[in-house]
Amino acid sequence: MTIESASTLPRTWQVCLRCGHEVPERNPSPRCEKCRDLLEVRHRPPDQTGARLRALFDARCGVPIGPLASGVWRFRELVLPTVGDGIVSHPEGNTPLLARPVLSRWAEIDD
Repeated sequence: MTIESASTLPRTWQVCLRCGHEVPERNPSPRCEKCRDLLEVRHRPPDQTGARLRALFDARCGVPIGPLASGVWRFRELVLPTVGDGIVSHPEGNTPLLARPVLSRWAEIDD
């Protein structure tokens, strides 16, 4: 796949970290077919930017149920903009930070 202009640029695609070979977003292989190095997912910038995007993320904060309850999918325009309604979640994110004195002593930190 060759990306020629902004009008033909896919919303999301994968690029080989070593040789630059590009493959479609939904290619399931984690490795480049040409050099076998790892692929990286790339996205075009979201349609909304700045304050509008931040307001959208803030409005989703604390949603109690559904896919947006995940701390990851709250940012779906940046994480995977092409997902649409096809979100699969086992609610990732929103993991609280807990104080563990034994761990703090082991790591030699106060808190």
